Amino acid sequence: MAVKKILCFAPHPDDEVLGCGGSIIKARRFGCQVHLCYISFGEYGSPRFSPKKLAAIRRKEALAVADSWGIRGKDVTLFAIPDNQISCHDLKSMKAIIKLIRTIKPDLVYLPHEQEKSFDHAEANRLIMRALDMAGSNNFFEFGKCAWWVENVLAYEVLTPLEKYQYTEDISSFINQKIQALKLYQSQTAAAGNISDFVGQKAKLLSGWRAATTLGEHREVFQVLRMGSILDKANNQ
Repeated sequence: MAVKKILCFAPHPDDEVLGCGGSIIKARRFGCQVHLCYISFGEYGSPRFSPKKLAAIRRKEALAVADSWGIRGKDVTLFAIPDNQISCHDLKSMKAIIKLIRTIKPDLVYLPHEQEKSFDHAEANRLIMRALDMAGSNNFFEFGKCAWWVENVLAYEVLTPLEKYQYTEDISSFINQKIQALKLYQSQTAAAGNISDFVGQKAKLLSGWRAATTLGEHREVFQVLRMGSILDKANNQ
């Protein structure tokens, strides 16, 4: 089944660019519809601003990135869960994610991998996976009566490189656009050593190393949590 709709979850604004920005840009180039869901604004992500002020800044930056990718309005969701309080035991947030999944009906979901050193990243993985399982069942019918099973789920790396991965995406033609998107997070590039400070040539290091150990110039790698049908009717036509 060809992927047409993608739902990308970012625990904080900038995770979507760092983890799978090149893949999203590539998907948009190929005509895929992409929905971005920012779980938290990451209001404690800089020593330069108060949490309230930083939340407003990072919200604006996230929308600017989405807009630069041609993603607007109904295709951007902002949950605003307090920074450092994402939890897989948050039933209210899980239900909201179930509703989002059943509304969008994505063919592919991106999310951070479970071994990320960031507490919010790891908990976001567990929270989203819990919601994905429930969205595909007949439970919680009040959050969308039609169950939706997402066949393809890929986990990306941000703070913690994946020890094992099963899928790589060649982003060589889109690496410069990824860097330009990362530069839109100015509150983070000035955050005294924050990971998003790695723009320009430094932003190419991880994707360049991933390509050096596989093939190509720049690649993003993913842990495959689900893979859709390999054999279907299309293969016989």
